[in-house]
Amino acid sequence: MSRFRVLVSTMSINKEVHIEQDKVVLRKELGFVSAASFVVGSIIGSGIFISPKGVLQNTGSVGLCLVVWAVAGLISLGSALCYAEMGAMIGISGGQYTYIRLGLGNFLGFIFAAQKTLLRNSISQIIMLLTFAKYTVSLLPTCGSPVLLEKLIAAITLGEHILKLQSNNKITDLFLNY
Repeated sequence: MSRFRVLVSTMSINKEVHIEQDKVVLRKELGFVSAASFVVGSIIGSGIFISPKGVLQNTGSVGLCLVVWAVAGLISLGSALCYAEMGAMIGISGGQYTYIRLGLGNFLGFIFAAQKTLLRNSISQIIMLLTFAKYTVSLLPTCGSPVLLEKLIAAITLGEHILKLQSNNKITDLFLNY
């Protein structure tokens, strides 16, 4: 191996990525607080910040709204208990994909994984970006179209998430811990 190749294979490119033995590897810099914030954010999601207004408007009363939330909580609890039972019974990692693949076959397992990767996760991320942008715009005095400003803030946030992995952890920690 040439001297240059050895130098390049051990040289750090930047804070996020480094080359080790001719492989590009992301640095593992997710600490306990960041990991816990990620899990909490994944469980709670952004829907809790948008949906209460719609539920209250559609039910018409606070009491009925609370009943709807309680019923939804019981349905979620039942779903969580089913997943816990399947996880204990099957004992193979992979979550929903594994359960669908084992129960319904490889083809439907593939279809589930493909739609989750290509559609569901992408749409979920877009909804979270637009929710963040909507709340951010509500804090700012707007002189133009708030819809255009929301899209601009969402695009800037998306770009920041693509380019700076480390700062994303700090932003997530900030919003979930305070």
